[in-house]
Amino acid sequence: MHRTLLKLAVVSCACALVAGAHAEVTAFIAGVGVSERDGEQFYDIRGTAGAAQFKRAWVSIGQGEQPGTWKRVGTKLKKPVADGTLTSVNAEAFSELGLWQLELYVEDAAGEVATFRKPLRLK
Repeated sequence: MHRTLLKLAVVSCACALVAGAHAEVTAFIAGVGVSERDGEQFYDIRGTAGAAQFKRAWVSIGQGEQPGTWKRVGTKLKKPVADGTLTSVNAEAFSELGLWQLELYVEDAAGEVATFRKPLRLK
């Protein structure tokens, strides 16, 4: 368990928004905040997940510049979020300090998917 708040740095990058033919599928991670609840540290991932016919969205994390594996974290979204908290992730999900990638997946009812990746450096 992380007993002290870890510093985090959202690394700026040219992050890609990828969507198919349906441009109304939107995935965007605006930033990450730190909070503490019941003595545990959480990373609150903020942004937008939307679609004209929203089906679901989720956040995955992977370690390093180009992660070889990804792990879904937080709760799966069943409703769109516009400029709000997408999910909160317990800090214990990040096994070590260093560079991580956050990836948001948004899917609409037709199966179109948009993704957005944002680096996160834990110090």
